[in-house]
Amino acid sequence: MTIAIVAILFVGFLLIATEKMNRMNSSAVAIFMGVTVWVLYVCMGADYLAAEHAVDFQTFQSTFTGEKSVKVFISEFVFLPYFIKTCSTVLFLFCTITIVEVLNNNRCFDFLQEWLYVGSPRKFLLLLTVFTALLSINLDNLTTSCLMLSMTHSLVSNSSLRRVYGFAIIVTANIAGAVTVIGDVNSFTLWQNKLITPTHYTTAIILPCLVSLVVTLVLLLPLLPHHLSTKYSLLPYRGDDKSLSRWQRLLMLVIGLGGLWFVPTFHRITQFPPLMGAVCVLGVLLIVNELCNRSFLSADVMVRKRLPLALQYANIQKMLFFLGVSLSFGALAETGVLSKLQTILPVFLNENYTYAIGSGVFASIFNGMSAILANVSMASTEALPITIDISQNGAYWPLLSFSVAMGGCLLCIGTLEGLYLMTLEELPLKWYIKHCSWRVLVGWIAGLSVFLFIC
Repeated sequence: MTIAIVAILFVGFLLIATEKMNRMNSSAVAIFMGVTVWVLYVCMGADYLAAEHAVDFQTFQSTFTGEKSVKVFISEFVFLPYFIKTCSTVLFLFCTITIVEVLNNNRCFDFLQEWLYVGSPRKFLLLLTVFTALLSINLDNLTTSCLMLSMTHSLVSNSSLRRVYGFAIIVTANIAGAVTVIGDVNSFTLWQNKLITPTHYTTAIILPCLVSLVVTLVLLLPLLPHHLSTKYSLLPYRGDDKSLSRWQRLLMLVIGLGGLWFVPTFHRITQFPPLMGAVCVLGVLLIVNELCNRSFLSADVMVRKRLPLALQYANIQKMLFFLGVSLSFGALAETGVLSKLQTILPVFLNENYTYAIGSGVFASIFNGMSAILANVSMASTEALPITIDISQNGAYWPLLSFSVAMGGCLLCIGTLEGLYLMTLEELPLKWYIKHCSWRVLVGWIAGLSVFLFIC
């Protein structure tokens, strides 16, 4: 049965890595994989419990009077903790998506589109990356990428140039998102599992991320033309001819983004899970939204306001993907397979840098979430080599997060943001490898050099 579980995971991740070729939705594969491996786990539940939870299961049997003690124990004490932790992350993503939707429906991001009307390609790149970075450190990087890619698509008429700017958005969103614990689901997962604390993590990773981003973008400059032709894009019809005043939109933008920035502080003060902070911010924003839109809340124009359907779809796919992959690695950890890896891992991997780089290469093919969840599962089962510093705020975790962020950008298929870019701009993987991959690799090496210098 263990062999069957490993085989399903292998086939599943192979399908995820080749999504553009097999045309099979990676989120659907992840969900099916996550459910199937747990069903197989239950089939051999008695053997797994005897090997991994012998003492706890014997104690449970002494008080349980029913016939299905194995299935009940697995459901309540093995599966449920994984499910609760995973759902907490998914609900956090849902709150951030809803916050973005409220802000987007009220035209709070139109400021960015107004400021991006410039004729200089380099100035446009600078503004684009600065806005993307500022959004990504507060919002999820997929959310930020979808917003900025859609905005760039409506402003830049040249399709080849849109690919270049799209690449800049993807790299900036992933690297800037990795700087904070709320800017990327990967760093959030590390925080959720108490492997890092917000302040220490940001301090350790911000300089390598900044250096790698600057190096990558500087290498991108030769692809820019001498003049940029921006097209005038009429703002979408919102259901009526009225809109919130600039001050009202600015107020909502500050509440939404500033509130998310306050989430780590909220957690430190109250010790509530980060989800509670996001829910609190969403509640305040919804109240302000109703107060600002009170004059036409009862009218049907609110129903006809724009909904960012592409943004919703992409983020729902990300939530489902995280749910499926997280459950898959949870089942794999409970089989004992991960705990046995420590004895078979090659000796040359028993070091922070080589193992983090290996995880980054894995992320470039199988998605960054998979790489992070694999490391978290192996850390929980003590399967990582003992020479790797896996304690809370250990040097390995910022290095891992950075490598996964850069590795995910190495190939366009390594992130959901990259797949969205390929779909939106009809970008061939061959073009990305030729023009973008080597630039990411140079930036990655520059960031690793900074890690070596500061450690």
